[in-house]
Amino acid sequence: MLGRLGSKALGATLRVLLGLGLAACALPAADLVGGAGAGGAGDAGGAGGQGGDACPGAEPPLLLQPVADATLDESELATPHGDAFELKVRSGDLLQRALLQFALGGVPTGATICRATLELTPVMPVSGPLEIGYHRATMPWVEAQVTWGTQADAYGAESAHLLLEHDRMEPYYADLTADARAMFASPGANFGWLVKARSEAGAPLSTWVSSRTGSSPPVLQILFSVP
Repeated sequence: MLGRLGSKALGATLRVLLGLGLAACALPAADLVGGAGAGGAGDAGGAGGQGGDACPGAEPPLLLQPVADATLDESELATPHGDAFELKVRSGDLLQRALLQFALGGVPTGATICRATLELTPVMPVSGPLEIGYHRATMPWVEAQVTWGTQADAYGAESAHLLLEHDRMEPYYADLTADARAMFASPGANFGWLVKARSEAGAPLSTWVSSRTGSSPPVLQILFSVP
């Protein structure tokens, strides 16, 4: 167990450092929001950023990987799952929710965030169709300690939502611009996002995506301009 945690921590550190240095490797604009998937699978709903790709004086985008992530599992109220290589979201009888947190310190002081897009990559086919919602987390948490019992209900109003089609394996994207702007303006209130099924009382459906130490870590792309 200690060996696994050690390699996970080392891998996480390397990936975060690598992610901060990948500013010039931005995804094509067509792939960011609505770039893939029928049935709205790639489209973000709810709060959004500026329309189109307008960002006068834009700098090369930042591609950030999480500084922490974890799954909250209703069936294991006091068990942390921050050492897993996947994040899970599930509806039905055994609920699961995912937490992700990103450090925005790489965005220069005084910059304007034009767009923030979160990419998640499935590691198993989506059991769906499944509609998921993104919410700002409202309490601090620690990856190695957070559990369903400590954090499951610590989230705010829905910021965006996506409809994932059955068997989806392509990455999916959510426009979280408004949230990122608020987190950038008030770093002390940046506790990341909680992702959950929009209708948790429905059939048992789920999506598993790569965690920050998995094969395809989450990516938050920040497009910004400076005065």
